[in-house]
Amino acid sequence: MKVYHFELSLAYDPLRSRSYNVICVQILDEHQGLCQISIYESITGLWMPHNELFVAPEGIDFGHAVYCNGNIHWIKGSKSKGLFFNIDTKCLKSLPELPTKEHDLPHQCIYEHFGHSQGFLQYVVTSPSLRHFEIFEMNKDYSRWLFKFRIDLGALARKFPSMARRSLGGYIMDSSYECDVLSVFRGQNNNSHYKVLLSIPGEVIAYNHKMKTSWKVCDLKVRAQERRVWYRVYSAYEYYETISPL
Repeated sequence: MKVYHFELSLAYDPLRSRSYNVICVQILDEHQGLCQISIYESITGLWMPHNELFVAPEGIDFGHAVYCNGNIHWIKGSKSKGLFFNIDTKCLKSLPELPTKEHDLPHQCIYEHFGHSQGFLQYVVTSPSLRHFEIFEMNKDYSRWLFKFRIDLGALARKFPSMARRSLGGYIMDSSYECDVLSVFRGQNNNSHYKVLLSIPGEVIAYNHKMKTSWKVCDLKVRAQERRVWYRVYSAYEYYETISPL
């Protein structure tokens, strides 16, 4: 069968093993969403096709995968409906949807960040009508998304006015903000302690959920005379020192 398109994802945890897997999602029919998964194993150096075909949810983002707990996860951009594939069992399952009604979220949410920390999946959403980010975390048994906290963008903009799209005399005139989530960090010994890294024009800032404090981490320019930049990135990755030959 002809492959219309494909996306590659890396399943690799250098803190546990030097071996890794590459997951290839082959889109066989774009209109019907018919797909097939193939797996590359670094130990054998071979590609192994997963024989079962599946129909992917419309709009799912196979180009942005999150590897966590032995699973590769993909999610949809406007809703939280997604899929996850277990590397060991070769089993494909669906992720639960966000509890939008319980938290008065708009029907069409925009996913701002999808990542993981300390073995927990994390999902950050917003929409043009919201003045805040909503942070959710997947339950350990994958049964549901749990609401954790929200970040008030208006309060951040009062401290960092460069993130407001329009301002006049220090007063915020627009509900839209130039701010993107780079990463969410979960406390190792305190489940209620989170830190969030955010990118705004010219700066990276951090937000402490427990203390409700924020501060500048660094300037986003190399030389003093250069214009400040705003890194609108939707995928940031944790840095590891490793000698594994990838």
